[in-house]
Amino acid sequence: MQLSLPQWLHIDKKISLLEYKKMKLFMEKHDVGRYKIKQKDFYRIREGKKIIAFWRLFKIGFQERELWSLWVDESHRGQKLWLILAQELIADKRWNNDIFLATRKPLEHYYKQLWFEIIIKDIPQKLIYTIKRAIENGIDFIIMKLAK
Repeated sequence: MQLSLPQWLHIDKKISLLEYKKMKLFMEKHDVGRYKIKQKDFYRIREGKKIIAFWRLFKIGFQERELWSLWVDESHRGQKLWLILAQELIADKRWNNDIFLATRKPLEHYYKQLWFEIIIKDIPQKLIYTIKRAIENGIDFIIMKLAK
């Protein structure tokens, strides 16, 4: 089933410096800014000028990217925006590489709906650090990879 955004919503990668600063502050406040946060790594979905969802996709290896900092405004949750994101990532030929995410075990079912699979082998080095840090803090994290 192919989903698409309603016409009044727009998905893009061009964020302003002001938007970048706001997103960075948000992530630091919620402790999700573990790697260096760069303006060029952000995507967003907006309604007019208001950002209603954003995420980062950044390089963690030669042909490996990590999906991180996924956020949807509460007023737009449940509208399958992340399914649209996953479709975009799969369809976009620029991402002819592996896309990973690290998440808490209870979210496994949610991300499986977005075509991610749990992996236990060939985990990128940067994500091994994430897992070790999670274990040290008593967090049950898993690593998932976008199925192609």
